Amino acid sequence: MESKTHFKMYKAKKQWLLAGITALGVLFGSTMMAQADTNTVTVANSTNDQVAATTVASASTNSQMVANSNSSSTDVNAGATLQTKSVNITPVSSTEVQASKQATTITKRVTSAAPTETYENGHWYLKDSDGNKLSGWRNLSGNREAYYNPSTYQMEYGERYIGNHWYYFNKVDGDVATGWIKLPDGREVYYDVKKGTNSVSGQGMLHGMQTLPNTNKAYYFDPITGAEKTGLQTINGKTYDFSPARVEDSEAYANNSWRYFNQDGTMATGFVQLRDGRTVYYNGKGEMLYGENYINGHWYFFNKVTGKMASGWTTLPDGRKVYYDLKADGSGQGMLHGAQLMDDHLYNFDNITGALKGEAKSTVYFNPATKQLLYFNENGELTKDTTIKLGDQTFKVSVNGRLQLTNGENYINGN
Repeated sequence: MESKTHFKMYKAKKQWLLAGITALGVLFGSTMMAQADTNTVTVANSTNDQVAATTVASASTNSQMVANSNSSSTDVNAGATLQTKSVNITPVSSTEVQASKQATTITKRVTSAAPTETYENGHWYLKDSDGNKLSGWRNLSGNREAYYNPSTYQMEYGERYIGNHWYYFNKVDGDVATGWIKLPDGREVYYDVKKGTNSVSGQGMLHGMQTLPNTNKAYYFDPITGAEKTGLQTINGKTYDFSPARVEDSEAYANNSWRYFNQDGTMATGFVQLRDGRTVYYNGKGEMLYGENYINGHWYFFNKVTGKMASGWTTLPDGRKVYYDLKADGSGQGMLHGAQLMDDHLYNFDNITGALKGEAKSTVYFNPATKQLLYFNENGELTKDTTIKLGDQTFKVSVNGRLQLTNGENYINGN
């Protein structure tokens, strides 16, 4: 018995067809008739007539043979009747063929199971899928982040010093604290902690003067305990006020006194011109002064309610009328005493109290500063650029009010 298979490829329009013929022959020394049923499968063709992919269906051939004992040989092609069946397949692109191949590829992916929290002998542990205990920072359910001791693998609780920073872990679920928190001992502290993927960043518990993240406000924390400090605090020799954030560029009432704090938060001393126009004075302790005060060799008066510095003519609470020669920045002579020439008038102030004693009128005055004689008329005004008669003598007065004497001795107002 002999089996032969023949394949033939031919083109029908834009499709390639592949036909398979299988013949089974038995030589009986007589002629043989063979009948073959062949399944033909269309081969997908790309636009440039190149074969992109080929699928061949197995050909099944059923042959019925009638043998004549007088025949000596058989030709498989002789007298064979072929029945061909064609199956049309929609042409596909090479990309689709590739995608089809990928779709049939089975990839086995192994996903590790999430670590499991376990409670053993009074402690919580974290284990991986193989049962190994994990340590360090770990993300847990409920947005928690806990820390497992590298030596004991146990979950940490309370205050812990890790990597040069202080942290606090909730005593129930082990979650690390962030932001403001009141500790069990009553301390108000701040934790600069940002949770990450099995890690944290930040400074941990804050100490000293710190500007909080994402704010422009500074707070002060005890350098050792981290507890928040409020009120007046001296840091590196400078005084600040925290109520509770640092006071800046503003007045503040602290320790029973009004004070002023500069833009950098440092407490001001000395003369300060406030935004509302007041000039005030803060002593060495930063306390605003009120009433009469002797400062740097001069007398000043500050309003007993607002602290505003007095300047010019002022009537004091005790009834004295005095004059303060002062500029807005606090510079000047302060309260005037003795004879004082002001605005072309000559005033006489008490040498001790500064109270006004009177004004010179119809008087010749010798100015010790300029060593000149001046004359003030009956209205108390300084006489200038004119001629005056004093007694039996007539004198010229310069434009600046200087009395011009004649040569020799001069007798003026009985002197």
